[in-house]
Amino acid sequence: MAIKNKNKKSKVFLFLSSIPLILIMGLRDKYIGTDAIQFYSVFTEINTGNYGWLDYGDTRYEVGYFLLNKIIGLFTQDPQVFLLIISVIIVAGICIFIYQNSRNPFMSLILFQTLYFYCNSFNLVRQYIAIAIVVNSLTFIKERKIIKSSLIIIIASTFHTSALFLLPLVILLCITKINKLNIYMYFVGFAIFSFLIPIMIQVSVKLFPRYDYYLTYNTGYSGGKILPYLYIIMVIIGISLIRKLKISDLELKNYYMFSIFVFITGLLGIIANLYFQSASRIMAYSSIYLIVFIPEFVNFFTRKVDRLIITYGVITLTIIYYNLLLHSGVAEVYPYAFFKN
Repeated sequence: MAIKNKNKKSKVFLFLSSIPLILIMGLRDKYIGTDAIQFYSVFTEINTGNYGWLDYGDTRYEVGYFLLNKIIGLFTQDPQVFLLIISVIIVAGICIFIYQNSRNPFMSLILFQTLYFYCNSFNLVRQYIAIAIVVNSLTFIKERKIIKSSLIIIIASTFHTSALFLLPLVILLCITKINKLNIYMYFVGFAIFSFLIPIMIQVSVKLFPRYDYYLTYNTGYSGGKILPYLYIIMVIIGISLIRKLKISDLELKNYYMFSIFVFITGLLGIIANLYFQSASRIMAYSSIYLIVFIPEFVNFFTRKVDRLIITYGVITLTIIYYNLLLHSGVAEVYPYAFFKN
């Protein structure tokens, strides 16, 4: 039940576009980004230390990420190769998600970069591996395949435990029907439930002490004060427009699915801004859906000239946003340099 854009041009475009994204991320110098040098040292430590295959408990890393280090270490001891393979996993996962769900793959891939997801993935490597896995559960969620979609979330959590925050939502979306009549009930429920998120994070930290530094860690949240409210407004406007349009059940379901994740992004952004910045740590799992939500939103405008104006207006504004973050030093990926032997 994916978007019907599965054609050769989309596949070729995404494949060719992924190559420079992978190479730029994977061949960067170890001092590009805030955490790259840490990934270097961890890879070396896991593969040269006295760690057995099940000794992940002696580290602060999840079993999936630990085993990935060990498996790659069987073939190479070069941390740069490890970084390149990680880049393939992240970019490929996002491109598959775009291919299966985006009405406009070109716009979605641009948004992946201009909304700063790409640059953030230079640093939040474990979490972005989890994100690249999690987003591809959407196909099974639409088909209401609860076991397959839940299994994907569990696999993602072996790279970053925070992915488990999505498990209740995935189960809910699989067992309930979302339509025009009850979509607002979902939003009200999510808004009420969002007040429990700080408590859930604090409880999770007690269950997984390795994450206790997240309660005081400056996440560098760069979502802005206005953007979370804008996301919610876009969702409401889109639902108002969709009620007046004659569209297929598939298009309706896609929009409702995307809008739920974007609505949650807005709620988490508001919480992060007002009183609990650590909420932005789980916000990345829902905010990534913006790259498919926005093209879907644009499509609701019936006149072609309106769609063109909005499309290029959004791209222009997000490019400005991207450059402001980039030149402000967010994620510390600029100025860029390739690795040195």
